Amino acid sequence: MLCLSVGAAGYIAHNSAVFSYYTADLKTDTGEMQSFILEDGSKITLGAKSAINLDFKSEKRQINLVQGDLYIDVAKDQNRPLIIHTPQADFKALGTRFIVHQYASSSTLSMLHSKVETRSSSASHALKVVQQGETLTADAQGLSEISALSIPSAELAWQKQQILADNLPLPDLLTRLGRYHHQYLVFNHSALSHYKVSGVINAQQDLDKTLSLLLVQHPQLKIRKISSHVIAITANE
Repeated sequence: MLCLSVGAAGYIAHNSAVFSYYTADLKTDTGEMQSFILEDGSKITLGAKSAINLDFKSEKRQINLVQGDLYIDVAKDQNRPLIIHTPQADFKALGTRFIVHQYASSSTLSMLHSKVETRSSSASHALKVVQQGETLTADAQGLSEISALSIPSAELAWQKQQILADNLPLPDLLTRLGRYHHQYLVFNHSALSHYKVSGVINAQQDLDKTLSLLLVQHPQLKIRKISSHVIAITANE
Protein backbone atom coordinates (compact mmCIF):
# COMPACT_ATOMS: atom_id res chain seq x y z
CA MET A 1 0.00 0.00 0.00
CA LEU A 2 2.83 2.40 0.94
CA CYS A 3 4.71 1.64 -2.29
CA LEU A 4 1.58 2.27 -4.30
CA SER A 5 1.03 5.58 -2.50
CA VAL A 6 4.61 6.75 -3.08
CA GLY A 7 4.45 5.66 -6.71
CA ALA A 8 1.16 7.45 -7.24
CA ALA A 9 2.52 10.63 -5.61
CA GLY A 10 5.58 10.55 -7.87
CA TYR A 11 3.43 9.97 -10.95
CA ILE A 12 1.14 12.89 -10.06
CA ALA A 13 4.08 15.21 -9.33
CA HIS A 14 5.79 14.30 -12.60
CA ASN A 15 2.66 14.81 -14.67
CA SER A 16 1.90 18.07 -12.89
CA ALA A 17 5.35 19.37 -13.83
CA VAL A 18 4.89 18.22 -17.44
CA PHE A 19 1.49 19.92 -17.61
CA SER A 20 2.93 23.17 -16.17
CA TYR A 21 5.68 23.15 -18.78
CA TYR A 22 3.43 22.54 -21.78
CA THR A 23 0.85 25.14 -20.68
CA ALA A 24 3.42 27.87 -19.92
CA ASP A 25 3.20 31.24 -21.68
CA LEU A 26 6.72 31.00 -23.11
CA LYS A 27 8.94 27.93 -23.33
CA THR A 28 11.88 26.39 -25.15
CA ASP A 29 12.47 22.85 -26.33
CA THR A 30 15.24 20.41 -25.38
CA GLY A 31 18.63 21.91 -26.26
CA GLU A 32 17.06 25.17 -27.47
CA MET A 33 17.73 28.73 -26.35
CA GLN A 34 15.37 31.48 -27.44
CA SER A 35 15.07 35.23 -26.82
CA PHE A 36 11.84 37.22 -26.43
CA ILE A 37 10.94 40.88 -26.03
CA LEU A 38 8.18 41.24 -23.45
CA GLU A 39 5.33 43.75 -23.64
CA ASP A 40 7.14 46.15 -21.30
CA GLY A 41 10.29 46.10 -23.45
CA SER A 42 12.27 43.76 -21.20
CA LYS A 43 14.51 41.33 -23.08
CA ILE A 44 14.53 37.75 -21.83
CA THR A 45 16.36 34.65 -23.00
CA LEU A 46 15.26 31.19 -21.89
CA GLY A 47 17.75 28.36 -21.57
CA ALA A 48 17.15 24.82 -22.79
CA LYS A 49 13.80 23.20 -21.83
CA SER A 50 12.79 26.26 -19.80
CA ALA A 51 9.37 27.79 -19.27
CA ILE A 52 7.83 30.91 -17.74
CA ASN A 53 4.39 32.35 -17.04
CA LEU A 54 3.80 36.11 -17.26
CA ASP A 55 1.70 38.04 -14.77
CA PHE A 56 1.81 41.66 -15.94
CA LYS A 57 -0.76 44.04 -14.47
CA SER A 58 -1.11 47.80 -14.08
CA GLU A 59 0.58 47.67 -10.65
CA LYS A 60 3.18 44.92 -11.08
CA ARG A 61 5.27 42.81 -13.41
CA GLN A 62 5.88 39.23 -12.31
CA ILE A 63 7.55 36.38 -14.20
CA ASN A 64 7.00 32.91 -12.74
CA LEU A 65 9.88 30.60 -13.61
CA VAL A 66 8.18 27.24 -14.15
CA GLN A 67 11.43 25.40 -14.85
CA GLY A 68 14.88 25.95 -16.29
CA ASP A 69 17.01 29.07 -16.62
CA LEU A 70 16.52 32.64 -17.72
CA TYR A 71 18.63 35.66 -18.57
CA ILE A 72 16.85 39.00 -18.36
CA ASP A 73 17.61 42.61 -19.23
CA VAL A 74 14.87 44.51 -17.41
CA ALA A 75 13.14 47.54 -18.92
CA LYS A 76 12.76 50.38 -16.42
CA ASP A 77 9.30 51.11 -15.05
CA GLN A 78 9.27 53.09 -11.81
CA ASN A 79 5.60 52.31 -11.17
CA ARG A 80 5.83 48.55 -11.75
CA PRO A 81 8.75 46.67 -10.20
CA LEU A 82 9.66 43.43 -11.96
CA ILE A 83 9.86 40.22 -9.92
CA ILE A 84 11.15 36.82 -10.96
CA HIS A 85 9.27 34.28 -8.83
CA THR A 86 10.54 30.77 -8.03
CA PRO A 87 9.30 28.36 -5.34
CA GLN A 88 12.27 29.37 -3.18
CA ALA A 89 12.41 33.15 -3.58
CA ASP A 90 11.25 36.35 -5.21
CA PHE A 91 13.97 38.26 -7.07
CA LYS A 92 12.93 41.91 -7.33
CA ALA A 93 14.88 43.86 -9.93
CA LEU A 94 16.44 47.07 -8.65
CA GLY A 95 18.64 47.18 -11.74
CA THR A 96 18.76 45.52 -15.09
CA ARG A 97 20.63 42.36 -16.00
CA PHE A 98 20.79 39.01 -14.18
CA ILE A 99 20.47 35.22 -14.54
CA VAL A 100 18.25 32.84 -12.56
CA HIS A 101 18.72 29.05 -12.55
CA GLN A 102 15.89 26.88 -11.21
CA TYR A 103 16.66 23.44 -9.78
CA ALA A 104 14.51 20.79 -8.09
CA SER A 105 14.77 22.32 -4.61
CA SER A 106 16.74 25.55 -5.04
CA SER A 107 17.23 28.55 -7.28
CA THR A 108 20.34 30.65 -7.85
CA LEU A 109 20.81 34.29 -8.80
CA SER A 110 23.81 35.63 -10.74
CA MET A 111 23.90 39.44 -10.73
CA LEU A 112 25.44 40.95 -13.86
CA HIS A 113 24.47 44.63 -13.57
CA SER A 114 23.15 46.83 -10.76
CA LYS A 115 21.33 44.89 -8.00
CA VAL A 116 18.39 42.65 -7.07
CA GLU A 117 16.43 42.39 -3.82
CA THR A 118 15.98 38.72 -2.92
CA ARG A 119 13.27 37.62 -0.48
CA SER A 120 13.20 34.01 0.68
CA SER A 121 9.96 32.02 0.47
CA SER A 122 10.96 29.99 3.54
CA ALA A 123 9.50 30.62 6.99
CA SER A 124 12.29 33.12 7.75
CA HIS A 125 11.33 35.38 4.82
CA ALA A 126 14.93 36.59 4.87
CA LEU A 127 15.81 39.48 2.56
CA LYS A 128 19.16 40.29 0.96
CA VAL A 129 20.24 42.74 -1.71
CA VAL A 130 22.59 41.14 -4.23
CA GLN A 131 24.92 43.55 -5.98
CA GLN A 132 26.59 43.42 -9.39
CA GLY A 133 29.25 40.69 -9.43
CA GLU A 134 27.59 38.64 -6.68
CA THR A 135 25.59 35.40 -6.49
CA LEU A 136 23.46 33.54 -3.96
CA THR A 137 21.23 30.47 -3.66
CA ALA A 138 17.74 30.19 -2.19
CA ASP A 139 16.36 26.91 -0.84
CA ALA A 140 13.98 25.60 1.83
CA GLN A 141 16.37 26.74 4.58
CA GLY A 142 16.46 30.32 3.32
CA LEU A 143 19.17 32.33 1.58
CA SER A 144 22.82 31.35 1.33
CA GLU A 145 25.70 33.66 1.99
CA ILE A 146 26.40 36.06 -0.88
CA SER A 147 29.55 35.16 -2.78
CA ALA A 148 31.62 36.72 -5.55
CA LEU A 149 30.77 36.13 -9.21
CA SER A 150 32.97 36.59 -12.27
CA ILE A 151 30.68 38.53 -14.61
CA PRO A 152 32.70 37.82 -17.81
CA SER A 153 32.72 34.09 -16.99
CA ALA A 154 28.98 34.04 -16.26
CA GLU A 155 28.18 35.94 -19.46
CA LEU A 156 30.41 33.70 -21.60
CA ALA A 157 29.03 30.52 -20.03
CA TRP A 158 25.48 31.63 -20.83
CA GLN A 159 26.34 32.48 -24.42
CA LYS A 160 28.25 29.21 -24.95
CA GLN A 161 25.64 27.11 -23.10
CA GLN A 162 28.17 26.04 -20.50
CA ILE A 163 27.50 25.11 -16.89
CA LEU A 164 29.78 26.80 -14.36
CA ALA A 165 29.88 24.23 -11.57
CA ASP A 166 31.41 25.42 -8.31
CA ASN A 167 30.63 22.70 -5.78
CA LEU A 168 27.32 22.17 -7.59
CA PRO A 169 25.23 19.26 -6.23
CA LEU A 170 25.32 16.40 -8.72
CA PRO A 171 21.50 16.12 -9.03
CA ASP A 172 21.34 19.80 -10.05
CA LEU A 173 23.98 19.25 -12.71
CA LEU A 174 22.14 16.17 -14.02
CA THR A 175 18.89 18.15 -14.11
CA ARG A 176 20.47 20.84 -16.26
CA LEU A 177 22.20 18.33 -18.52
CA GLY A 178 18.88 16.59 -19.06
CA ARG A 179 17.48 19.77 -20.61
CA TYR A 180 20.07 19.64 -23.40
CA HIS A 181 19.76 15.99 -24.40
CA HIS A 182 16.97 13.68 -25.53
CA GLN A 183 18.22 10.87 -23.30
CA TYR A 184 16.36 10.52 -20.00
CA LEU A 185 18.58 10.57 -16.90
CA VAL A 186 17.25 8.45 -14.04
CA PHE A 187 18.67 9.13 -10.56
CA ASN A 188 17.70 9.41 -6.90
CA HIS A 189 17.99 13.09 -5.97
CA SER A 190 18.48 12.60 -2.23
CA ALA A 191 20.91 9.69 -2.64
CA LEU A 192 23.24 11.74 -4.87
CA SER A 193 22.81 15.17 -3.25
CA HIS A 194 26.04 14.96 -1.23
CA TYR A 195 28.14 14.55 -4.39
CA LYS A 196 29.48 17.91 -5.59
CA VAL A 197 30.89 18.83 -8.98
CA SER A 198 33.28 21.61 -9.98
CA GLY A 199 34.42 22.69 -13.42
CA VAL A 200 33.16 24.14 -16.69
CA ILE A 201 30.83 21.72 -18.45
CA ASN A 202 29.81 22.09 -22.08
CA ALA A 203 26.13 21.18 -21.85
CA GLN A 204 25.91 20.51 -25.58
CA GLN A 205 28.80 18.07 -25.88
CA ASP A 206 28.22 14.32 -26.18
CA LEU A 207 26.41 13.20 -23.02
CA ASP A 208 28.41 9.97 -22.69
CA LYS A 209 31.61 12.03 -22.67
CA THR A 210 30.27 14.36 -19.97
CA LEU A 211 29.19 11.44 -17.78
CA SER A 212 32.61 9.84 -18.22
CA LEU A 213 34.21 13.03 -16.93
CA LEU A 214 31.93 12.88 -13.88
CA LEU A 215 33.34 9.43 -13.13
CA VAL A 216 36.81 10.96 -12.94
CA GLN A 217 35.68 13.26 -10.11
CA HIS A 218 33.51 10.59 -8.47
CA PRO A 219 34.64 7.05 -9.38
CA GLN A 220 32.11 5.59 -6.93
CA LEU A 221 29.31 6.54 -9.31
CA LYS A 222 27.77 3.86 -11.50
CA ILE A 223 26.40 4.86 -14.89
CA ARG A 224 24.31 2.28 -16.70
CA LYS A 225 22.54 2.52 -20.05
CA ILE A 226 19.12 0.94 -19.72
CA SER A 227 18.33 1.70 -23.35
CA SER A 228 19.51 4.10 -26.04
CA HIS A 229 17.31 6.78 -24.46
CA VAL A 230 17.51 5.98 -20.73
CA ILE A 231 20.61 6.26 -18.52
CA ALA A 232 20.62 5.41 -14.82
CA ILE A 233 23.06 7.07 -12.41
CA THR A 234 23.59 5.47 -9.00
CA ALA A 235 26.37 5.33 -6.41
CA ASN A 236 28.35 2.37 -5.10
CA GLU A 237 28.61 3.06 -1.39
